[in-house]
Amino acid sequence: MNPGAFDTLHSLSTLNLLANPFNCNCHLAWLGDWLRRKRIVTGNPRCQNPYFLKEIPIQDVAVQDFACEDGNDENSCSPVLRCPAECSCLDTVVRCSNKGLTTLPKGLPKETTELYLDGNHFTQVPVELSNYKHLTLIDLSNNQISTLSNHSLSNMSELLTLILSYNRLRCIPVRAFDGLKSLRLLSLHGNDISLIPEGAFKDLSSLSHLALGANPLYCDCHMQWLSDWVKSGYKEPGIARCAGPGDMTDKLLLTTPSKKFTCTGPVDMSVQAKCEPCLSSPCKNDGTCSNDPVHYYRCTCPYGFKGQNCEEPIHACIGNPCQNGGTCHLKEGEGSNFWCVCPEGFEGDACEINIDDCEDNDCENNSTCVDGINNYTCMCSPEYTGELCEEKLDFCAPELNPCQHDSKCILTPQGYNCQCLHGYEGERCETLVSVNFVNRESYLQLPSSLLSPQTNISLQIATDEDSGVLLYKGDNDHIAMELYRGRLRVSYDTGSYPPSAIYSVETVNDGSFHAVELVAADQTLSLSIDGGPPKSINSISKQSTLNIDSPLYLGGMPERASASGGLSALQHSSGGRNGTSFHGCLRNLYINGKLQDLGAGLGPGAPSSGTAQSTTRQWLGHGVEPGCQPCQRGACVQGDCHATGHRGFTCTCHPGWTGAVCDQQVNNPCDGNKCIHGTCLPINSYSYSCRCQPGFAGVLCDEQDQDSANPCSLSRCKHGKCRVSGLGKAYCECNSGYTGEACDREVACRGERVRDVYQRQQGYAACQTQEKVSRLECRGSCPGGAEGQGTCCTPLRSKRRKYTFQCTDGSSFVQEVEKVVKCGCTKCSS
Repeated sequence: MNPGAFDTLHSLSTLNLLANPFNCNCHLAWLGDWLRRKRIVTGNPRCQNPYFLKEIPIQDVAVQDFACEDGNDENSCSPVLRCPAECSCLDTVVRCSNKGLTTLPKGLPKETTELYLDGNHFTQVPVELSNYKHLTLIDLSNNQISTLSNHSLSNMSELLTLILSYNRLRCIPVRAFDGLKSLRLLSLHGNDISLIPEGAFKDLSSLSHLALGANPLYCDCHMQWLSDWVKSGYKEPGIARCAGPGDMTDKLLLTTPSKKFTCTGPVDMSVQAKCEPCLSSPCKNDGTCSNDPVHYYRCTCPYGFKGQNCEEPIHACIGNPCQNGGTCHLKEGEGSNFWCVCPEGFEGDACEINIDDCEDNDCENNSTCVDGINNYTCMCSPEYTGELCEEKLDFCAPELNPCQHDSKCILTPQGYNCQCLHGYEGERCETLVSVNFVNRESYLQLPSSLLSPQTNISLQIATDEDSGVLLYKGDNDHIAMELYRGRLRVSYDTGSYPPSAIYSVETVNDGSFHAVELVAADQTLSLSIDGGPPKSINSISKQSTLNIDSPLYLGGMPERASASGGLSALQHSSGGRNGTSFHGCLRNLYINGKLQDLGAGLGPGAPSSGTAQSTTRQWLGHGVEPGCQPCQRGACVQGDCHATGHRGFTCTCHPGWTGAVCDQQVNNPCDGNKCIHGTCLPINSYSYSCRCQPGFAGVLCDEQDQDSANPCSLSRCKHGKCRVSGLGKAYCECNSGYTGEACDREVACRGERVRDVYQRQQGYAACQTQEKVSRLECRGSCPGGAEGQGTCCTPLRSKRRKYTFQCTDGSSFVQEVEKVVKCGCTKCSS
């Protein structure tokens, strides 16, 4: 309706304009003004467009709201502009290709069905397209579109083809294609899309062709849905390929099985950042990142910086380009140039050069100058010290002495030498390679971590003993190597009896050193002496205990090991002996080709030996002395040492001491004696007698002696005591088993019960049973003459019983003894 349409109707009083679809744009503004000025009946005609003025009376619309915006420029009374100047039109097909457009051209016909906007500079899909509801094809290929927004195309219910190929799309929002239920072809070819969220194509129920080629698709488990979706109806022609991850590279989206689309780790940051660009923290210098629909992301820079990523300082001194504490100053009138004031010791345009202070130095004695900051340091050669290396170093001074284990430090022109004590080797005498086992309780303990199922153990030994444990490992099932009657015996106890065993042909108890090698490999144990042919136990049925966690003992074992039930082989093979320790010297222990430090970890509370770098953890027990010299320091604790060969020695103990190494005080039997009127005289370590004072008699000097007229003074009772009768005459009261006036005749053969200890000699030690034993002793005479000429009083029946013997050197053992239970007369043995 054009302005002035009713100007000629001067008498107009009623104008019915109801039920007309008025478009209240800029071309109808005159009508609102005209209705407000005229006093006529109109029925209040209402706007139908644009949508925000719908059903508003025309005369109530403000002047500024009558606007021609967002393509609402319709004026049906004016001649229609059929085609924008930048485009070419044919019927309802409009072509605006390659025109450098950034916005939709003005005057685009509302009836347009096909719109070609390819080859322009659009950075996003024009929002005005939603006003063109008759569009069936939109071509936006070869533009610069980087993002899509949700619901931007939802009004185009008749759209059949949407071409977005060769743009800069990185991310597809999940609602970007909502409402396109008629769409048959969607081209996203040639973009930078890696992930498409599940549900993005939910409304594309009519889609028959999807172009996704030339996109770096990231085919993990999040893209499995897309693989299944294109396979249903072959919507994608087999062009789209995966760019990752891993083995999925170059796999076809259409033909790769869905089960291959798996997640094996976190998604690469470059992939995640396509939909959330701020995840990759692109803004430098503490800039704040925010998403931007056109530029992908936008950085808000702090003071002093600018640029897309806040990477550029606004002037040269921002960020302080002067290094090493230099101070930056702007050159006057030149914001992009600066100069630096450098601290002492630095130079250069940015104070980047450390001045070489070693050009003129005072370091002495061929020391090396090391440049610092405005100073230098002298690195001395090993034999010098001091700030300028001017002082010769005394390596043997107490605070510097590198020699360990009481070795002697000797200065040399080149530095120092360490003179090691017996048993130690190494540049600093740090490694103990030989030890002497000097008592029956000594042993070494090594951890099982040194061993493996394939193990080679070699060592050298010297001894003059017949027996002793050299090596033991295991609990109920064990491997043991021992001296047995002067030979080496290796046993493997699987729990059955007798255990498997190897015996060396050679004897090794001649006091000289012998090389011993034990190899465990492939369920076989081999023993070799002095490099001779090995003897082996083959086809061991059980797993070797070299593979368990129990320790390896050398030279003996602690009481807890011998009590654990793992000494069956040793007890069976040595007449009941309870695992006596080795007595001799051991040196050069190699395990799997590595020389072992026998002194690493000298036991609880021992001082550090300086060998913390050693991985061997051992325990050097009491009675293990460094070196193989028989009479070394402290060999005899309280006595004098006497060598008895290459290895052996004996000790002459000082008064009051006993034992193999004079380390036990003698037991004085007179302590607490019961001699009443006399002096105690020791008979041995366990018994004594009383020497009575004049006038006293008796075993304990507890009987008063009579004068010389006493009738008993002349009596000689051989096996009894003299008594005085009531008549004053002396007579003999005989001991049991004797008769006669002088108690000198033994009665007939009988068993006399006694209760006493059994005694044995074990090497240098005296041993006796732990408690007294009740038994019979056969005494008396037999008919047929004196003993040796007929019949003799001897045991007729006896029993064997096991008793534990305790020795003076602290050791103990179990042995069977004969216990007589019946005596009688039998033919005397010749």
